[in-house]
Amino acid sequence: MRLTTYSALVLTLTAASACAPDSTLDPSDRPDPPPAGAFDLDLSFFDENEPAPGGATTSWGQALQTVAFARSEMGILEVPEAMLRSATSAQGIRDGSSWRWPFDTSVDGDRYHGELRSSVVGNQYEWELIVNAPDHSPLLSNYLWALGFTPPANYEGLWRIADAEAGTDSLVAQLSWIRNPDNGINFAFSASDSAGWRFDRSLAGNVLTYYVYNSPHRRITWFPNGTGSTWTIATMTACWNGDKQDIAC
Repeated sequence: MRLTTYSALVLTLTAASACAPDSTLDPSDRPDPPPAGAFDLDLSFFDENEPAPGGATTSWGQALQTVAFARSEMGILEVPEAMLRSATSAQGIRDGSSWRWPFDTSVDGDRYHGELRSSVVGNQYEWELIVNAPDHSPLLSNYLWALGFTPPANYEGLWRIADAEAGTDSLVAQLSWIRNPDNGINFAFSASDSAGWRFDRSLAGNVLTYYVYNSPHRRITWFPNGTGSTWTIATMTACWNGDKQDIAC
């Protein structure tokens, strides 16, 4: 089965390092699997914090609205992230000209098992996330949940995600990722041909931005010291302090 594609929005991610020179890939060499962090919309900051009493919290409330919107749109990333984390916890098994990483995991009580498969296509690696899901409706058997591509240096990649809810080979989203200077993973996600999200994270702070036709419409920024800001195309930038209370920007 191959994924039936559509023209999805692809947001630009800038490489943090130079591209590796062209070379001929040897299928017998074990490739590095794509990072599960490319599927990790880590918004735990907004779950683990709440405003202190006694001050206005308009900015924090606006940020939570964007957080809820992002989680609603990117909820389909939760299961493939869990499958990738399970698969890449092992070293992989060579199978002829391919490599396999079996996995067995569960999400919200539903079981998923299968394997991440890798093969050389041209001068890049192709990755197939093959899934069996006995608790899923419809039942999934040897199902291609996602198809990925990475260069030899594994500093960036692309995933195409199938419509697992319907159990078909229709493409419902695309995700591109890249390693940032802190060796973290930034990614861009789109489930339409007009809008999408970009998540930039670093040790200095994190930024989540929503785009419509490549123009920003929403943004939240948060820092390790607990401060942050929020903005939408219809509002001014609003900031909060370490107590999550409104302050002047």
